[in-house]
Amino acid sequence: MASQVAQQEGGGGSGGLFVEISGTGVLNSAEGTSGLFIITVSQPTSSWTVYRRVATFQALSQHLSAMVPTLQACPPVADNQLEAAREGVQGWLHNVLLIPGVAQTPVMRNFLCAEANLPPPGLDIAWSKGSKSSFDDEMEMDELFDR
Repeated sequence: MASQVAQQEGGGGSGGLFVEISGTGVLNSAEGTSGLFIITVSQPTSSWTVYRRVATFQALSQHLSAMVPTLQACPPVADNQLEAAREGVQGWLHNVLLIPGVAQTPVMRNFLCAEANLPPPGLDIAWSKGSKSSFDDEMEMDELFDR
């Protein structure tokens, strides 16, 4: 099933924002193993990837619920059930970004932009099928350059 997307008009009519959970990963560190989601963020002129632990989604949910009391909490996610929970978390993120003004808050901007394109050391990635960041087959260099 294709991933849902969240589109939100930027302030001042600056264009659309596309946010997709394009994969999941496991972070292996000295503190142990934890799951994370890989998020692709695109605007008309640029795109980037951010890597967010499950706990970061829960923290975002708490911060935003203080600003938007009617906001539903982010669905709970077990570190070993990331792919199964990905669609629910994507849906939650989609709904959050549809709330007027939320995309422009400092907490959401930090969530979507901080440490962009910096995969954490010790990360094992599992790209989701159908995401814009996954590749179904590899091209040979000759095919890529029409040789």
